Amino acid sequence: MFATIEWRCFIDTVSKEKAQKIIDDLSNKIGAITIISLEHYWQDKSKYDLTCSTPLQIEQPEDAVFQVLLLAGQLGNEITVMGPRIVEAKQVEFEGICSTPKMRGIYWFRFEINNFS
Repeated sequence: MFATIEWRCFIDTVSKEKAQKIIDDLSNKIGAITIISLEHYWQDKSKYDLTCSTPLQIEQPEDAVFQVLLLAGQLGNEITVMGPRIVEAKQVEFEGICSTPKMRGIYWFRFEINNFS
């Protein structure tokens, strides 16, 4: 089961309040967000580093990959994908990175799904 999508985003703001507003807008696009961490990006204090997850709950790898690509496509057009990779017989992972998001306030994002658990 692909239970969640793990996301990492760099948010282009210096204010935690503005970062939260962008997270709220992001949640409207990709679904309910569970924030894992939100802190200033260590290499650039003008950005926040968000690590979060959204529910997926899909069993079949091809359906999970398609669904995550639909969601990522709402955030950016030029997405570099890695995988899907088959780690063991039925263990699959898939990830992607976008350096040119189209959503206002998002500077960069990465996503990953797997069915390891």
